[in-house]
Amino acid sequence: MSRDPVWGEDDLVRRIARIFPIPGPPIEVPIGDDAAVLRVGTGGRLVLTTDQMVQGVHFRRGDRPGRLLGDKALSVNLSDLAAMGATPRWALLSLFLPPRLRMPDLLEILGGMARRAKRCRVSLIGGNLTASKTLALDLTLIGSFPPGVRPLLRRGAKVGDFILVSGSLGASAMGLRLLDSGWRWRSGSAFKRGASKKATRAANHVLRRHLMPEPELALGSILARRRLASAAMDLSDGLSRDLPRLCRASGVGARVELAALPLDPAVVTLAGKEDALRLALHGGEDYRLLVAVRPSRLAAVEKLLPRGRLRPIGRILPGKAGIRLLDSGGKSHRLPVFGYDHLHPVRPV
Repeated sequence: MSRDPVWGEDDLVRRIARIFPIPGPPIEVPIGDDAAVLRVGTGGRLVLTTDQMVQGVHFRRGDRPGRLLGDKALSVNLSDLAAMGATPRWALLSLFLPPRLRMPDLLEILGGMARRAKRCRVSLIGGNLTASKTLALDLTLIGSFPPGVRPLLRRGAKVGDFILVSGSLGASAMGLRLLDSGWRWRSGSAFKRGASKKATRAANHVLRRHLMPEPELALGSILARRRLASAAMDLSDGLSRDLPRLCRASGVGARVELAALPLDPAVVTLAGKEDALRLALHGGEDYRLLVAVRPSRLAAVEKLLPRGRLRPIGRILPGKAGIRLLDSGGKSHRLPVFGYDHLHPVRPV
């Protein structure tokens, strides 16, 4: 039986949550957030998340060194922990291995993953190996919180909150576009025959953002420990898809100001401002944090964090308002959802 083509990732997650019983204690955060949270001991909490990178869906073998594939496989999981404000601790790794994969290539992938794990103090404690027609890296991460620190959640945003992001948007999607157009990462830099120096400098930046995303672990930890954010999540599938998820969990609407979107200068150089705006809204794989902050806490955020570390892009509205986009002319439109859906893995931008 074929899958109904109208199904999307969010719809399927809601269906799964309805099929399975609602877990009781010690589960504090079940299905539907960036990660699950369970209570342990007296006041302790663990956070668990899982993610995969599958050849032909999330990557092509020939467009990046194996070490960067291993690095990114771990980093995208770390981003979920960052969105909760958790400290990463342990990892489980399942490898789906095709018969023609060479051992040196596999060891390069694992070496890149191990270097990222060492940087972020993650210990590999187990996993599984299986033969497969397609290479896939499946990781489960476990993190923890200091005593008394509550996890950041998608729910909790209130009307009037400021909406902020933790950096410029669109560079990763631009990096993927460059890989699709023949650019490659060789010997630590971007390369395409005949490219100008200006284009190569910009390509270096966006390919780094795509191939080597930096999970916002320190920022997430600060926001959780200081209780500065009312809601948060990681931006992995594009602002236009992830913001509605936060709003749905919080029962609110939102307004995003097009003029306030933090465009990446390298993307503007490579694609122009109009295309850079589309990538910022819909591109995905930014792995920034999307944060809601009470007006009363905004001054504390600006005082604690370096200037521009969190950039305001809009406000939280009543739920009946929906998700709105305020264009450069001051007109309000419904924000179209064109971000990445894992059940229909086609980039629309």
